[in-house]
Amino acid sequence: MNIRVAIATILFTTIAVQAEVMIDRESSHARNVYCVVLAGGGGQRLWPLSRKTKPKQFLTLSSSKTLLEETIDRVAPLTLQERIWVVTTASHAALVNQHVGHKIGQVIIEPSSRNSGPAVLYTCMRIYEQDPDAVVLFVPADAHIPLYESSRVLHYLHEALLFVEEQNALC
Repeated sequence: MNIRVAIATILFTTIAVQAEVMIDRESSHARNVYCVVLAGGGGQRLWPLSRKTKPKQFLTLSSSKTLLEETIDRVAPLTLQERIWVVTTASHAALVNQHVGHKIGQVIIEPSSRNSGPAVLYTCMRIYEQDPDAVVLFVPADAHIPLYESSRVLHYLHEALLFVEEQNALC
């Protein structure tokens, strides 16, 4: 299997700053990079603000956008729109489509809610079917990064993707 995965351990959200890390959309890098947003949370961590029917990724905390929308905006400069995927549960698929359906390529429904590991594996298998040479970046949908850190986070993500692609390695 040739698929390479970059899992972002950096907590992730707010506005995308498209400065120096905007990639050439026609480059080979852009054609193989997939950004997958993990949005399957159940709403327990930020109770009482979040609930099962409206978990943290669908809340607006520091701007007029939801954390999911801020995350999508941040990864947008890294790849093509059709290569931005959101993984979520069946019960949250409609909310994902309502908030970001026009900004992403696909919504992947987890077969069952079993935390991040199975969601990552399931999505990798789906991407591999389409693109065995893909470079995949996984990011959480519900974290917060201050606006003043946005460009630095985007820069580090871009560097991680380049490293994974050049070294043919996991990051």
